Amino acid sequence: MEENKTMRRVRLLIAKAEGTDNAEEAKTFMSAAMKLMAKHGIERTMLKDPTKREELTSVVIEVHAPYAPEKRTLLNQIARNSGVYGYTDVGIRKQRNSKSFFYVLGGYPSDIEEIQMLFTSLLLQSANELARAVEGVSFYLNGPTLAAWKRTFLMGYAAEVGRMIREARERAVADTPNSTSTAVALVDKQAIVKRYVTEGISLRKPKRKLSGNGYREGQIAGKRADLGGTAVGPQAARVLHS
Repeated sequence: MEENKTMRRVRLLIAKAEGTDNAEEAKTFMSAAMKLMAKHGIERTMLKDPTKREELTSVVIEVHAPYAPEKRTLLNQIARNSGVYGYTDVGIRKQRNSKSFFYVLGGYPSDIEEIQMLFTSLLLQSANELARAVEGVSFYLNGPTLAAWKRTFLMGYAAEVGRMIREARERAVADTPNSTSTAVALVDKQAIVKRYVTEGISLRKPKRKLSGNGYREGQIAGKRADLGGTAVGPQAARVLHS
């Protein structure tokens, strides 16, 4: 299938980005991967052959503690800027009496697959970035204050990742022969996906206030996000679990 062929190309670009120590080379490979993913997503939307169209579906992703709300925000940023609609199912959380969040993604299978790949990758990358950032602040922050700083860092990181994905998508639309009709088609697609997910569902979106001041550092780290990388070290894993 063409879909699988494209994803192999994306993964190859990501592997090249991860395999080089040259920051500029890595950035070039990742820019190419992002552009390819955005372009292919638009091509799927503009398909004229109804036999090749996918059926809408949904999946539930368990977002584990600690920092589950911040990880959920990262997933939400990726989803809403990629043509997929998502929400937190509070019923599952209560039913299981769990500290995890259960995030429902609704959309087309290819879009959901790409989002899951990005989320897994960026979750690990954010851990790496957080580990490095904590080294610079841990000498004057500790306990609850450091935990709050980590939460705001991760929120800033998520916001920046969302911006990057959104801008890559906008550039891909602008590069199409008829950018206006493409943009309209994407809006229509997102409306269809949203109706599919929300039909008969009452959404509950609790508000949160964060006291830490790591948001800006998280945004800066988000600019370095490799939208597809998978490398994570033991130190990073410890940071996201402390």
